[in-house]
Amino acid sequence: MNGYSTPNNQYLIPNTQYLIPIHYANDKRLAQLIDQQSQALETYNLLGGPGLDGRIRTLMTSIGFQPHETNLPVGNLSGGQKKLVGLARIIISRPDVLLLDEPDNHLDLDSKSLLHKLIEDFPGSVLIVSHDRYFLDMVVDEIVEVENWRITQFKGSYSEYMFEKKLRLEKQAQNFQAQQMEITRLEQAAKRLLMWGKVYDNAKFYKRGKNILNRIERMDKIDRPELEKDRIEIQLGG
Repeated sequence: MNGYSTPNNQYLIPNTQYLIPIHYANDKRLAQLIDQQSQALETYNLLGGPGLDGRIRTLMTSIGFQPHETNLPVGNLSGGQKKLVGLARIIISRPDVLLLDEPDNHLDLDSKSLLHKLIEDFPGSVLIVSHDRYFLDMVVDEIVEVENWRITQFKGSYSEYMFEKKLRLEKQAQNFQAQQMEITRLEQAAKRLLMWGKVYDNAKFYKRGKNILNRIERMDKIDRPELEKDRIEIQLGG
C-alpha cells in the first residue's frame, strides 16, 4: 500500500483525504496487536471482567481501607498497609496457591486480624512459614514439620500439633525402650548359643546363635526420640 505517515502516527490513504492509524497499513503488526488485545481481554475476564473494579474495592474495604483512601499513592501507606495491599494484589489475580513467608512481620494487632481474614477467605491453598505460634493457631489447619531429614504432617492448629507431637514422642520413647530391652535379651541368648557351639563343638547351637543375630540385624530399628532439644548456652563475661 503506497502512502505516507503523518507525525501523529496516522496513515494517509493514497488518493483520498482519509487518515487511519498507522498499524492498519502493516498486516503483521495489526495481527500482533489483535492477538495482544485478545490475550488482554481473556486475562481481564479471568480476573472478573466488568466486576473487577467492584472486587478490588470490596477487597480493599476488607483490609481496612476507607473508600476515600483507595486512590492514595502506595508510597503514602504504612509498612503494614503496603504488605496487605501487596497480598491483596496477588489475591486479585486468583492464584491456586499462596506462599507466604513471615506474612505477619511488622503488623500490629489490627493488621494481623485483617491478614487473618484475607487468608481465611482465600478459596485456594495457603502455605505459611512463620515463627508466630499465636498467628499460626489462628490461620492454619495443618502443620508440616521438617526435622532430621524427614517430613511429618500433623492435622490441626499449631497448639494441636505440639500436643500430638508430644504424645508421639512419648510413645516412641516407650517403644524404643521396649525394643532395646528385646535386643539386649536376644543378644545375650545369641552370645550363650555361640559360646556353647564353640565349647561343645555343636553346629546346631552355633547356627541358632547366628540366626538370632540375623534376626536382630533385620529388625526395623526405632530411633531414639529427642525429648529435649540441645540448648545453646551463651555466657557473657563482664
